[in-house]
Amino acid sequence: MNNLKRFIDLMEIISTALGEDIDLRIRPGQGWFYDYEKNEVVFPEKLLLNYTPEEVIGFTIHEAGHRQLTRIDMRREEFKLFYSKHYLKLLLSVFEDARVNNWMFSLFPGARYYLEFMYKDLLSESLEKSEYVTHLQRQINGSVHPYQLYPHLEYVLSIMYYWRYKKIPKLVNPEVKKALKNTSQFFEEIFNCFPKGRAGEKERFAFACKTAQLIKEHILEDYERLVHISKERVDQA
Repeated sequence: MNNLKRFIDLMEIISTALGEDIDLRIRPGQGWFYDYEKNEVVFPEKLLLNYTPEEVIGFTIHEAGHRQLTRIDMRREEFKLFYSKHYLKLLLSVFEDARVNNWMFSLFPGARYYLEFMYKDLLSESLEKSEYVTHLQRQINGSVHPYQLYPHLEYVLSIMYYWRYKKIPKLVNPEVKKALKNTSQFFEEIFNCFPKGRAGEKERFAFACKTAQLIKEHILEDYERLVHISKERVDQA
């Protein structure tokens, strides 16, 4: 319990400082994420003690970055669209993760070390070894590789892989390879769609809206095609 309290205290110090918000709250829950409406960083309490201090700092920096940069305006059609279905929100979220990381790199010297340490196991250079693939394998509870059933999930993970390694990973689905060929040229623009230096709320909202517009314009069509293929394969399975 003492170690757990130490980690929570550490997370509160980092998140309130880097998030620049003394009202930001920390609470246990399912997974790591920032709840924009409640202004809370949620963390997996049962898993927390399995992480190293460096990984805890990395996760906390990332969620503080969401507090700094992530903005949702449900009056805008783009946000209504991406929040209408889980798979659409997933697409927006993966680009938001990359955008937040790059924002934190630009603002806080030293953030890169902890964020890259965090992604060491989450997103290794060999995707076969990533925690994400292992999780999906358990979810489908079978011998079929998860990407054979869900090419849109392979595409989503490939976005983060491209963010980290600046290259397209070895792929299971030829359809995903085609989608990446059509869309990867736009990734860096979206990853770096944020204000330079300090910014006010109006500017942060403007960049968030521009990000959603870029995804809708350049990414969505190919992604929707992969989602359709995933649905067909699940029905057949």
